[in-house]
Amino acid sequence: EETVASYPGELGPPAALVVIDNRNAGIKAMVAGPDFESKPFNLATLGHRQPGSSIKPIILATALQQGISPETVYESAPQVFYFGKRDQEAFEVKNYEDRYLGSASLASATTYSDNAVYAQVGLESIKGGTKAIARTAHRLGVQTHLSTNPAMVLGGIEEGVTPLEWTYAFSTLANDGDRVSGTLAPIPGNTPVAYTEVTNSDGDLIKGGDNDSRHTQVLPPEVAEEAKSILASVVSSGTGTRADIGDDSQWGKT
Repeated sequence: EETVASYPGELGPPAALVVIDNRNAGIKAMVAGPDFESKPFNLATLGHRQPGSSIKPIILATALQQGISPETVYESAPQVFYFGKRDQEAFEVKNYEDRYLGSASLASATTYSDNAVYAQVGLESIKGGTKAIARTAHRLGVQTHLSTNPAMVLGGIEEGVTPLEWTYAFSTLANDGDRVSGTLAPIPGNTPVAYTEVTNSDGDLIKGGDNDSRHTQVLPPEVAEEAKSILASVVSSGTGTRADIGDDSQWGKT
């Protein structure tokens, strides 16, 4: 609540927050918005928003699983991609503040969140393009249908995703590609767990009231591990240095 309260809501939309225990997919904390009395809408579970560049770890995992080396070099410069009937529509991609590296490996492009490079990876290098990326997201635990328009590679999807399902997808990556769920999950095996046990009035577990963990390996462990090692550089030296807490295991994406 303190974290959400510190977000400058007056300057933009209110914040939401979700914390998931990677070990059992239990929802440890959820802040659904600033004030239920004035705004009774659960942003964490119902607020579909654009994920933006936080979709890049999913693109990265897809690329690595297809055998694309993180050292593959791409042009870091403004890009134009043509699509639609007879390629009559153009999708232009630029980096934040028009800053470019000239050339960058996939790993470096992750560190500095290079849109130009990631658009090439998602639209040209990955077999199946945006549809393959969407499949990875759903395997990781995303429930919302993801549109596969070209802007999807920059997180520009039609419906958006909720903080809860996006956090859950990241927890699967944290678990080295093991999607953890439980028998008490809304969709056992596919969603996080809000309740870890159900008891009677005496505090005793009712029949079937304990949460049995379910595990589904949806990414090769070595792919998830390599993705996390690259994403560690985002926090240590890239766009996410403000989140650096000095933990060797930390990784993330702005």
